[in-house]
Amino acid sequence: MIEEDRKAPAKPGPKPLPDRPKKSPSLRPLPEKTEATLRTVLLDVPKKSFATARLATLSARATQEGAAAQPAIVFQDATVTLAASLESAAAAVAAGNPKFPDGVTLRVGADGEYGGHEKDAAAAAVAILLEAIGTGRELDPEAALLGGVNAKGEFTGVAQLATRLRTLEQTVPSVIGVPMVSEAEVRDLALMNELDVLARVQLVSLVKMDDARAVTAKQKPEKVAKAMELFATVQEAASRTPVATLLKSEKFLQRLREVMALMPNHLSSRLLLQAAANKVPGHITLGTSRQAILKATKPFADSLNKRGNIEAIRKTATEGGNVLLRMQGKVHPAVERYLLAMKTYFRSVNNYLEISQESRAIKAQYEMAKNYTAVQVEKRKLDEQEPQEQ
Repeated sequence: MIEEDRKAPAKPGPKPLPDRPKKSPSLRPLPEKTEATLRTVLLDVPKKSFATARLATLSARATQEGAAAQPAIVFQDATVTLAASLESAAAAVAAGNPKFPDGVTLRVGADGEYGGHEKDAAAAAVAILLEAIGTGRELDPEAALLGGVNAKGEFTGVAQLATRLRTLEQTVPSVIGVPMVSEAEVRDLALMNELDVLARVQLVSLVKMDDARAVTAKQKPEKVAKAMELFATVQEAASRTPVATLLKSEKFLQRLREVMALMPNHLSSRLLLQAAANKVPGHITLGTSRQAILKATKPFADSLNKRGNIEAIRKTATEGGNVLLRMQGKVHPAVERYLLAMKTYFRSVNNYLEISQESRAIKAQYEMAKNYTAVQVEKRKLDEQEPQEQ
């Protein structure tokens, strides 16, 4: 009988090794310094009052977790618009720095409240903070930056830029970078003869991230550093002598030209030179035109609330009319009819207050009421055309 072939029992194999944790892709580490600050200019908008600027410090701290290619930005109290702009800013920073560290999360906070009216005013500053921490570049603690930034690294506009610059009363930053697309609002300052603001602040026009790097770096490019050093002498002169007087000095104008030769995007120098030649282009923007008219008429409105003070009403109507007269021809075309209606109304108020004969006073009162109605009609048209944001 033939026995079936039987296989020899297999020898027991080695015990399987425990599963090893999978290695994450190697991280490009963050530089040693993981915190940085940069300043921006925010707005406070009280109810039933005019907005005022404040210098705010943005504080950023970076951590590195995981291996995500694009950095994440967490901004306390960010508006929807700011959050979207920050995402674009992170993409721009990563695209502009192929060796940027992986898995970076940047947490940012701003001094004081970051209100809804701010939109993406701080996005560009946050982008520079992120890049500085990720590359180890040191920032100028005295610089300030304003504006948004898109995924291509281009600067986007900021609301009420002229108001921010006009009402900034704290210690002025060494330089304020502003978006080129918002230049028209800075031009408002020259058109409204607020030249002292332009002489007090070094304003630099920015198009891309490269422009912002130059003005926010602690060690600035040679030409930028020299231009800012020269403009510091302009600021010193303007602190002692009215700017209108300085603009008649060839030596002063030559200094501005020297700054422009070194730094063509030095906006303060360019606008001061244009003002000296009486060649500031364009009109005051719509928003600033409206705000300027409201500011000119507010003392008159306040005097009306103090009933019985005829002299105060007459004085504020005259002063308001004079301010409007100086603005005529410069304001945005859409606001011109409103300005003219307000100026005519002020004239009829003074006419009424100066008349003592009852028969003539009745006619003057009717004329005043008619002109007031015309003011309200023009204001309503403006409100329908472009609702004003705070």
